[in-house]
Amino acid sequence: MNSNEFLQKTADTIERFGMADKNDRIMCCLSGGADSVALLVSLKKLGFDVTACHVNHMLRGEESDRDERFCAGLCRRLGVELTVRRVDAAEYSAKLGVSVEEGARRLRYSIFEEVSDGAKTATAHTLSDNIETVLFHLARGTGTDGLTGIPPIRGKIIRPLINMRRCDIEDFLNEEKYSWVTDSTNLSTDYSRNKIRHIVIPALRDINISLEKTFEGSLENFREDTALLKKLSAELFELARLDDNSLDISILLNADTALCKRAIKQLLESSCAQYSRDTVLRIAELCKKGKGTLTLGYGKYAAAENGKLTVKDKKNDVKQQTLSVTVGSPARFYDRDITVKEIPFTYLENQRFPDAADASKVKGNILIRSRNGSDRIKFANKGFTCSIKKLFQSRYPPEQRLKAVVLSDDEGPFYAEGFGFAQRVLPDKNTKTVLICKIS
Repeated sequence: MNSNEFLQKTADTIERFGMADKNDRIMCCLSGGADSVALLVSLKKLGFDVTACHVNHMLRGEESDRDERFCAGLCRRLGVELTVRRVDAAEYSAKLGVSVEEGARRLRYSIFEEVSDGAKTATAHTLSDNIETVLFHLARGTGTDGLTGIPPIRGKIIRPLINMRRCDIEDFLNEEKYSWVTDSTNLSTDYSRNKIRHIVIPALRDINISLEKTFEGSLENFREDTALLKKLSAELFELARLDDNSLDISILLNADTALCKRAIKQLLESSCAQYSRDTVLRIAELCKKGKGTLTLGYGKYAAAENGKLTVKDKKNDVKQQTLSVTVGSPARFYDRDITVKEIPFTYLENQRFPDAADASKVKGNILIRSRNGSDRIKFANKGFTCSIKKLFQSRYPPEQRLKAVVLSDDEGPFYAEGFGFAQRVLPDKNTKTVLICKIS
C-alpha cells in the first residue's frame, strides 16, 4: 500500500463510520509510536483541524522524556499545537490500589477528555490492535460482543486507523520520511498482550498468510451479527417489560435462548446490577422454575415470582457516621480504616495532583463522614460545583453510598472518595506539605 492508498483508506474509514468532517476539531492522542505518528500525519494531510496531546507517564525514565521531546519536534515540523501533561502514573496507581497499566490508562483518558475540550478525540488503534484484542478476549472467555473487538467510534472517540495493518503504517511513514519512537516495554513478552503480538499472531500467520485481511472481514461480520442480536433482544425486552420494570417470564421463555439471555442482561444493566455469564444462566433457570431468588451482590437480588422477573434492592440499614480526624492516625469508618497523612510535597510543572490536598488550605477540624443531601464540591476539571449525592449515585450501589468517604473541614467538603480533592485545596507551587487519604 503506497502513501496515496493509505490516505484514501483512512479517509474512507472516517467517512464510512461518520467519524468526523472537515468542520470538526480533532485532538490526536500522540505517544510518539508509529501508529500515533501515522494518525497525526494522515489527519494533517487530509486537511483536518488537528491538535495533539502527549502524556508522559514518567514510567521509563529518560526513554519517557525522549518520547516527549520527539512529539514536540514532530508537532513543530507539522505546525500542530501540542499539549503535554506529565503525570506520575506509578504513584497514582499505588494510591488507587490498581495496576500501573490500569492507573496509567485512567490518567491518560482523563487528561484526553480535559484537553480535548469537547473536540473529537482520535486514538491510533489499528487492525493489528483489534486482532490482539479479540484473541485476548477469546483466551479469557467472551461472547459475540467481545468478538467485535475495538469499536471504530465510541462517543467522541474515533479510530481512523482501525482497518490498517501495522506494516501498512510503517510503509506509509517510511515513504513520507517520518520516524517514530519505540516503547521498549512493547518488545517484552512479560505482558499477556505482548505474548499475543510476538508469539500467537506470528504462529497464526504461518497458518494463514492473509491473517489481517481475513480478520478484517470476520470483524465486520461479527459487528453486523452483534448489531442484529442487540436489535432483536431490545425488541424482546420492550415486549416483555411490564409497568413496574419487571419482565414477563412467559414471553422470555417463548423467545430464542440467545435473545432471552440478552434480555436478562439488559434488565440487569438497567438495574445497575453486576453480573457474569453464570449469573445470567442461573437467572434463566429461575425463570424456568417460575419461582426463586438469586443474590447479585451490592445489595441487589433477582426474583422470579408471580410470572415476573425483577431485580430488587435489599433493605439498607446503614446509618450516617461522622468521625473526627487526627492526622496520621487511622480511624475506623464502617468496615474500613481511613488514614489522613501529611507528607512533604515537590511541585512539578504541568502535573495535576487530584489525589492530594495542600495541608495549609484545609481550614479547621477535619471530619470523616457520610455524605448528606446538601454536600457540594468543585473539582479542577469542572467549571461548576457538583452534588456529592449525585456523584455517589453514579458510582456506588445504594448500600455503599453512605459508606463512601467524605472529608470536610470548616468550609465544607473537600474530598469525595472515587473523585478526589476539591479545587480549593489542590497543591500549587507554594505548597510545602500535602494531605493524602489512605483507605484500607
